[in-house]
Amino acid sequence: NLETEGWSSRLYATNGDCTAAFDCASAEIEFDVTSGQTYTLVVDGQNDESGLYTLSAFYLKPPPNDTCANPEVVTLPENGDTVIVSGDTRGATDTDSAECQATDPEGRDVWYTFTATQDGLVDVSLSSSFDATVYARNACGDATDIVCSDDDPERFRLGVTAGQTYT
Repeated sequence: NLETEGWSSRLYATNGDCTAAFDCASAEIEFDVTSGQTYTLVVDGQNDESGLYTLSAFYLKPPPNDTCANPEVVTLPENGDTVIVSGDTRGATDTDSAECQATDPEGRDVWYTFTATQDGLVDVSLSSSFDATVYARNACGDATDIVCSDDDPERFRLGVTAGQTYT
């Protein structure tokens, strides 16, 4: 993350030998790193500008529910109450894409699962600080979405069957 005081800047990262920038932005970059690899971060003024800046960097570890093989289990209350789950996709990997993500299928994803305890409808809604997609499937490895929402806000209603697990 780069903050400047009254001047235009760019922040970019190189592979260590400064021959090619692989990520560049005016304020914030995020990139995957490899253990043992050296990286160089460069603060560069645009159009010969210069000034004071603050540079911050931190390592993002993948969340525990980064893959479909290790989803976070959510228990839905049977009395109609709402369960709220918060999370962070920063540091997550791109392990899958939803069918309704036609415009931008790449994205860092996290996984949740629940088993329906009764037949009925489950309302799912997502509020996020970024352009996100939410979708449901019957199982990991099943590339067919039961339902998918890439709208803003992301929400859908899912018909569920008691005993069926949804991911």
